[in-house]
Amino acid sequence: MDEILDDDFPKVETSFSFKRKKRIKTLTIILILGCIISPLIALKNIESIVITGPFFSIVGLLHFYFILHYQKGIFYFWGLVPLIISIICFILVNYNNWSPSQAYSPISTILIICGCILFFIYVSIYRKINSLQGTNY
Repeated sequence: MDEILDDDFPKVETSFSFKRKKRIKTLTIILILGCIISPLIALKNIESIVITGPFFSIVGLLHFYFILHYQKGIFYFWGLVPLIISIICFILVNYNNWSPSQAYSPISTILIICGCILFFIYVSIYRKINSLQGTNY
């Protein structure tokens, strides 16, 4: 009987769901900014990927963690992408024994392409999360 009644009444957003939604929105904004800032910093100084890669990997993992624990996993995979990009860049640099000057062109290109694509994906995630209501997300 309770299940039938629950379907008829709108869900009210609790403080727990509001806090979690706010965290995910904040992390998504940081990832959106990272899509813009990381490639630009890498163009200026390629060695900056040693800092920006792990930082945005951690932000992405937190994003993955908070979205994964919703009742419906909305876009949870996209939080892992910064970590995957960091691992790919690390493998490319180490496998090819690139110096910073040799890594500049391929790594910058990868970051620019991924940043452009991910920018639109993270903006759509932000818009989707912003439109969700109640605790049933």
